Amino acid sequence: MNFHSERDRGYEMNRKKWMVLTAMCGLVGIAALIGCGNLTDGTLFPGGGGGFVLHTPKFLVALDDTSTATNVNVYSVDPTTGALTAVPNSPFNTGLSDGSGAVTHPFHGNWVYAADWSGNVQALSIGADGTPAVTTTAASGYTDFGWTDGGLAVTTDGKFLITTTDGTDVVTWTIDQTTGGLTKVGPYTTPLVATYGVCTTGTFVFITDDEGSSNRQVHVASIGANGQLTSIETDTVPVPNGITGYELWTCAVDKTGKFLYVGDENATISVYSIASTGKLTLVDQTTRTNEGTLGDGDMDTISLSPDNKFLVTTTDRTGTDSFSVDQTTGKLTAAPGAPFGTEDSYGSVVVDPSGKFAYVSDDCSDIVAYQINGSTGALTAINGSPYTTANGCSYGFAVTW
Repeated sequence: MNFHSERDRGYEMNRKKWMVLTAMCGLVGIAALIGCGNLTDGTLFPGGGGGFVLHTPKFLVALDDTSTATNVNVYSVDPTTGALTAVPNSPFNTGLSDGSGAVTHPFHGNWVYAADWSGNVQALSIGADGTPAVTTTAASGYTDFGWTDGGLAVTTDGKFLITTTDGTDVVTWTIDQTTGGLTKVGPYTTPLVATYGVCTTGTFVFITDDEGSSNRQVHVASIGANGQLTSIETDTVPVPNGITGYELWTCAVDKTGKFLYVGDENATISVYSIASTGKLTLVDQTTRTNEGTLGDGDMDTISLSPDNKFLVTTTDRTGTDSFSVDQTTGKLTAAPGAPFGTEDSYGSVVVDPSGKFAYVSDDCSDIVAYQINGSTGALTAINGSPYTTANGCSYGFAVTW
């Protein structure tokens, strides 16, 4: 089953549902549908590339970056307010040596893939009560990992997991479509020095380099039916005028598969259009001005809302940024009032599958929770935020549905 057949099947199943909702709202378009306030539980609605899917959030999985035995925190998510409540017996011991990155499967909302800084990867199944069960624990064969949630990605057809190694290689894993378990396909050697961030769309994977000015590059590869990667091109990302610092930390692809976003050490997001061949063309660069200094801070992690309207990102300076996404050009416009909050957001950010909430790690200490304004993308702190994890050092975030 490929991505398009899954998408088309979902569209047919939900066609009447969203037509009725449209009539009830008396409006047309994505913004109007979101305004109805109840497009969740797998509702598919019109958008670029055939549609976007929203789901009701159930649990936030937050990995502690410590050497303690219990470092998998699980919180229930209030679907109305976004507030978090630790589930009984959290945090859990799943056997990870520490916590780094996490990602949710695109079709199985209770499957989470978690990694540690030692290069290990786990397939977790999150139960109805929030208890994680280990399906697979696997060693990548490398002693390091890329960058928090940016260092692992599930392909859009749900068949493969790709993880970076902070070295020249990335590792591909097949995902058992019945159990969610992992089997290593093997490494792929890139022309990069330090693979750090990875993101995918369709049959393409994009990998960022984290090693100095001469290696400020994004590598593009195609994904074969067996998970093997084949090189397409390697592009050098230009440094904005008046900026110093080079490393590329993370990347994300918009929900239409048309645009690639690359975050770097300059607090800059570079926007690329993606051709049907996977080749990249630079569209725009947006640099954050932080504490009065242009390009101050590392653009650490990036998360796009499931309706493709907003991009939320963090730096290792004060506050969290939110941008609206131009659906035609891919360009970003800062939300009114951005940046938001006072957290030193060195770590993860994730937008939940309903598109209503964003969760940010605050310098390896607290979880800061925001509600996203559905019209402007502005962020408002959720009552009860911030939330402190058991070991006080949280990095990898994934939200189940």
